[in-house]
Amino acid sequence: MSVREQVHALAEQLSEEATWEDVAYEIYVRQAIERGIEASKEGRLIPAEQAKAYLAKLRATNAGTLDDRRA
Repeated sequence: MSVREQVHALAEQLSEEATWEDVAYEIYVRQAIERGIEASKEGRLIPAEQAKAYLAKLRATNAGTLDDRRA
């Protein structure tokens, strides 16, 4: 499917209330997914355990951040 066809399909899926920000976000997500698929095909992967360790470290670093924003 061409980019033009993908944009048309995206437009059909958006609600009538969608904003330009919504459109930009949807395009960003699709591009990220496509980059991930391409990286996978090229063998550029991160082992699950390494990803879990990275996310655990991120959570520990950001612990309390959301609570601080709610105050």
